[in-house]
Amino acid sequence: MKTIRKALLFLLFLSGSSQLYSQDYRFVTTGVSVAEKDKKGKWSDYTEFRKAEIIIDLNTQKNRIMVYSNVEQLFKIIKYFDVKSTPTDDIASFQCVTNEGDDCTIAIYTRKKQGNRKQMYIYYNDRIVVYNMKYLKDK
Repeated sequence: MKTIRKALLFLLFLSGSSQLYSQDYRFVTTGVSVAEKDKKGKWSDYTEFRKAEIIIDLNTQKNRIMVYSNVEQLFKIIKYFDVKSTPTDDIASFQCVTNEGDDCTIAIYTRKKQGNRKQMYIYYNDRIVVYNMKYLKDK
């Protein structure tokens, strides 16, 4: 588990941050988009990104991700997956459970060819929510 956390830390801070004092990372979103599965199991296209300034807190010590939207969303991390690296992306993924008991997978993408831009995808059975986000250096 510690190896996975170290890999996650490396992935999240590829963009050059030198302050790694805790395992609590805060992001602010700039936009949100959604895709939904219809009754036949076909996925819709993603919606256009809408402006959204929401704080997201990843705390690996408490094994949770908090999304501070109008309705706060708590995701308990139950499994850390190995970090995947492709020519275009580094991807840190987590198996999570919501406060309501729903299973989901959260993936944080670092887009290598886009200035290390960050995106967080929340994969549910019937929908996918994606946030564009920036790392906040100071909490």
